Amino acid sequence: MSDLHAERMRLQHTVEGFAANKAELDRMLGTAMGEHSLARSEFEQAHAEREHYGAQATQAAAEILVLKSRLVGTEKMAQGFQHETASLQERIRLMRLEKEQLEERLSQFQQQKQDDVPRSFRAPLMPLGDPSNAL
Repeated sequence: MSDLHAERMRLQHTVEGFAANKAELDRMLGTAMGEHSLARSEFEQAHAEREHYGAQATQAAAEILVLKSRLVGTEKMAQGFQHETASLQERIRLMRLEKEQLEERLSQFQQQKQDDVPRSFRAPLMPLGDPSNAL
């Protein structure tokens, strides 16, 4: 019977060892489950942030396209204004030239008329832009 008692003690000791190992494994499993839960939460948060930043990037890309389009339109308007300004400057230059030519013709005409008038009836010539020349 002592062999049976020894075997029983050995088995009881083995069962106690298994129970201690099970308790340690349960503790380790609990820790691992907690870490897994924390990692899962962090993963979900990172995924949500990634989705958020992806949406922001898409919106920013769309805004960039709108701004580029507006910039192209503004550049075309500026180019049109430059051409219009150059055209108006050329027109001003031609009008000044025409004014000078007309003033010269008027001066020649007035000189010719004055030459035709006897000297005693002549009035002094006044420049065109002089306000005292107004009637």
